[in-house]
Amino acid sequence: MPLTFSIVVETENLGMTGLDDLRATLDSLAAQTRPIQQANEVLLVVGGHLPESTQKELAAIYPWASILDAGRILEYTLAKRMGAESASGEFVIFADSDVRYESTWLEGILSCLESDSEADLVAGDTQCEMTSAFAAAMNIMWMFNIQKRISRPAPHSYFQLNNFAVRRSLLLDAPFDPDLPFYRGYRITRFKRDLLSRTRRTYRVPGAEGLHTAPQSLADWWYLMLIQGRDAGAYVALYKKRGIVRRIVHVTRFVAGKFAIGWQNAVNLIGNDRRNMPWVIASIPLCIVCGGVVALGGLISVFEPNYLLRTINTHSNGRGRLRRYGVSTIVRSSAVPLEGTSNSRE
Repeated sequence: MPLTFSIVVETENLGMTGLDDLRATLDSLAAQTRPIQQANEVLLVVGGHLPESTQKELAAIYPWASILDAGRILEYTLAKRMGAESASGEFVIFADSDVRYESTWLEGILSCLESDSEADLVAGDTQCEMTSAFAAAMNIMWMFNIQKRISRPAPHSYFQLNNFAVRRSLLLDAPFDPDLPFYRGYRITRFKRDLLSRTRRTYRVPGAEGLHTAPQSLADWWYLMLIQGRDAGAYVALYKKRGIVRRIVHVTRFVAGKFAIGWQNAVNLIGNDRRNMPWVIASIPLCIVCGGVVALGGLISVFEPNYLLRTINTHSNGRGRLRRYGVSTIVRSSAVPLEGTSNSRE
């Protein structure tokens, strides 16, 4: 039987990006060499960031997509889990609303899955487009793990949640705790660990790159750096329940690890494309500042673990770019199929 798949696009990141970013994501999906219409469904998981007028606009432009409206703001991994629960394909391919995917993205992922019946998880690479020293600093010090380029699918255990496909049954069988006290951090680490423990073969594939939107304002950058340190500090304060000294030691090791990963990211950025070298060199002062802000977030959380989590949630769900686009957070209910699509569910 031919492989069946669904595509799930979260919209939780719209709190810090904008509607233009979502449109760019959907435009990139529409331009795939493997027609997007081959998917059982393309689900936009809406957690309160898209008003009805915008949904109607998207319906007219992207008739192959369906909206799954949760009726409330969702945590990032929960949005993905809800999308998988509503999908009907054997595999679920995850995309994010602030990432543009190259035209061979879907073909690269599906070709690997079709060539190996024991492949359970396939991932592409994601990074910010290298257009400035700031973008280089984000690639080096933010959430990315830049890999050396490959020319054919290769066994690999690292993947990002904005660019991967997984056998749906494995994801739904994995344990999931929606109440972990983290913004992303350990939530994502645990989500990945639980998935990988259930897979037989996992691959990284070429030709499936995503270009992630960089932070769009000083405030967005500030919070995104702080929250990395906050989640590290909160891990030992709230989850491991360690004392002040051990919290500080953990945060120090975490920041040192960030710089170690950042160094390898910088090496691979240059190795993948020598034209990146000037941006990487120019980004060094910014990388140091990023590390300092991460450390600050960790130290704040050593003494007040929940403070930064409250502030970033307020920022991303109420004061982000959507407000500058004139869009307010709304709450709706029910799943709303966009015009011209099937709303079949397993």
